[in-house]
Amino acid sequence: MEPGLRDLRGRVKSARALVATTPGLAETLQRDWRRSAQFYTRFGITEEIFLRGGPPEGPTDGIDTLIGPAGLSDDVMPSVRAELAVE
Repeated sequence: MEPGLRDLRGRVKSARALVATTPGLAETLQRDWRRSAQFYTRFGITEEIFLRGGPPEGPTDGIDTLIGPAGLSDDVMPSVRAELAVE
């Protein structure tokens, strides 16, 4: 598997883990388009990639358009939680 594809899948997995472990976040993402856009941008993914996962293994022509910014800081999870905290 190519490094870019591995990175994309890792970011999708991290985003899904955050949604699964933060009460009310899934509802907030559905209800508030601004917070939703901020969340997906933070992870460098789109909502479609979040919902469906990354592209299947194999040729990855054009994968750069799906990947977004490379490398997230180690503290991305706490900062995303703070920004998207459900009030």
